[in-house]
Amino acid sequence: MNSSKVSVKRNIQYLNLQSSTLNSSETTYDLYIPNKIINNTVNVYIHGGGLTRGDKQNTGKLTDLFQELGSIFLSSNYPLNLPNGQTKSLVEYQLEALSCLHRHLINSIQQQSIFSKSTRICYIAHSAGAYLISLGIAKDIFNHLPTDFVLVDSSAYFLQDKYDQSNIRARNQIDKSCGVTSDSERFRILGGLSPGDIISSVQWTHPNPSNVLFISGNGFKSRSTANRLLDCLNKKGFSCTHILTEYSHSQINRELGTYGNQASEPLIDFLKS
Repeated sequence: MNSSKVSVKRNIQYLNLQSSTLNSSETTYDLYIPNKIINNTVNVYIHGGGLTRGDKQNTGKLTDLFQELGSIFLSSNYPLNLPNGQTKSLVEYQLEALSCLHRHLINSIQQQSIFSKSTRICYIAHSAGAYLISLGIAKDIFNHLPTDFVLVDSSAYFLQDKYDQSNIRARNQIDKSCGVTSDSERFRILGGLSPGDIISSVQWTHPNPSNVLFISGNGFKSRSTANRLLDCLNKKGFSCTHILTEYSHSQINRELGTYGNQASEPLIDFLKS
């Protein structure tokens, strides 16, 4: 990244500290503003990491890409641990953080306090981050401004299926993250945190139809679950596209942001459209 062409502000707090019970040490973002803004979209990166790992500093080559595109880019953290005494599950806690982030961005745009030239928001999310963003779509937390989404290589859009196809270790992690403590409650809890199941069951057409770009690697599970969620979103009025690449799950995250490859060119076209 050429620091002479971009202004970087780190660890910006997105919580309303007077009204939130979230841990403020895990709710900050880094902001990259090019000196010459060409595109008025605020591009927000939500990292993966199985809901328990990852950091906003792990942006790969996306910072360079958005510098070249003349677009505002920010990379956000979200809580990776559930504080003692919380009655919510980790996933619900993380979703609350993303809702706070979105409200913060909306307020900053409307008040022109940070993003004075911005008119849209685009969330770009990988793996577990893509799961959380899709859950946010299902729960309708992304409203009040045109918002688009890029969902990269997640196999968790239908959570019960993800659980059934996982090994014991992964199942235990899903139970822990979702707050499942007994077999009898698992179906209900996972269904309530499953983006595809929620979207397919609700009787609404989204009031602000969004554009959604799915980018999948070479794994069958991620490709098939993305196709299923795409069908659900299309029926609700979203405009969806699915790009298949030959990258592995880890490769696709590393390659995102490099000009000329299977993952980045569709992303660039989507952002410019």
